[in-house]
Amino acid sequence: MSDEIKLSIIIPMYNVGNLICDTIKSIHSIGLNDIEIICVDDGSSDDTVKCLNTLIEKNNLSVKLLRNETNRGQAYARNMGLNVANGRFVYFMDADDYICNGKALKCLLDSIDDDCSGIFFDAELIHLDEYGNQVKRVLTQSFQTGVYRGIEIYNRILSDKEIWMGVWRTIWNKDYLERNEIRYIENTSPHEDLLFTFEAFVRANKIEYVKEKIYTYKKRDDSSTAGQMDEKRYLAHFRCYIEGIRFWEKYCYDEDDIVLLKYLRFTSSILKNGLPKIVRSGIDIWNTKLATYKELTLLRMYILQEYPLLVRIISPDEYNLMISSSKILIFGAGNTGRDVEKLLTDFGISNYKFTTTRGSETIELYSKDKSVPVILAAKNESYNEMLAHLEKMNFSHIIDLSA
Repeated sequence: MSDEIKLSIIIPMYNVGNLICDTIKSIHSIGLNDIEIICVDDGSSDDTVKCLNTLIEKNNLSVKLLRNETNRGQAYARNMGLNVANGRFVYFMDADDYICNGKALKCLLDSIDDDCSGIFFDAELIHLDEYGNQVKRVLTQSFQTGVYRGIEIYNRILSDKEIWMGVWRTIWNKDYLERNEIRYIENTSPHEDLLFTFEAFVRANKIEYVKEKIYTYKKRDDSSTAGQMDEKRYLAHFRCYIEGIRFWEKYCYDEDDIVLLKYLRFTSSILKNGLPKIVRSGIDIWNTKLATYKELTLLRMYILQEYPLLVRIISPDEYNLMISSSKILIFGAGNTGRDVEKLLTDFGISNYKFTTTRGSETIELYSKDKSVPVILAAKNESYNEMLAHLEKMNFSHIIDLSA
């Protein structure tokens, strides 16, 4: 590693031809001599590379450019930059943002200790409101400037009202990342920051928090991480959830589980909103080929908070069956029946199909069509009796969500 370079700034780029030049200019305007800029073009289809090369040649700038022929995602691009970085410390920026306080950054780099795993600092968020007006908000924490264990500071962040933890809020010691083999996990975009930050923080012995605004993050509707969440993005979030559990069990088994539980609660709050999209896409996340039984049990614990009397959600095959059926019988009532009705409604299954029956006598009124899907909504002492009655009536499709 070169002694001349203190900081490597790594910037993944994808179709940002109209933005990347301002970002590079903001870095050079700070006047730091001991940094390197690494730009990784991730298969852009616009003039991103041309704009950057023009800027470099015109201003005689020192920028290392790496290129992917196809779009591989930010996780892959950032790992590419990290692999060739020569700085003692590394910093991941987005291609459309800028450093707003160069003086403070210079002071941090001058004072940072080699045994410090990272420096965490404040940032400014800029976005447009519904009327097109620019809105600014400072991303800061309730606790004070100081040195903390990484797991302690992560715990404090998740306890704060402000939990924005983009990688652009932390400068990392490259040797610390290398020794602990901390990398971005591919196929987790656009949530790669979430898992990387979790792993990097909880394994760090020493992280300094500086209550100083250094970075400006611009939230764009057309950015690579913006827009509506589709099933691919929710599946990426699912992988962050599962990989977080596996990481914790491998490296942090002797730590207080409260930090893992906070991470899972945070990730599942987003994931559970996307489960209908994942199921409708035909992917069964409850399949143990995607995760272990224990991991799925933890997932159920958080996902099913919306439906406390159910033990699982519907599978893709069950969803398709109910969508194609003209009628759905819910055998059972009370709170369990209401949880079933809420689940089906959340999955976009029209409630005009629901027929809720309470007892063995009433379901016999609907027993002529054995192909109708029947959902068992029963708990405790009535469960075995109700299940036996359904099986005796020879319904073709008995869906049990409550056992």
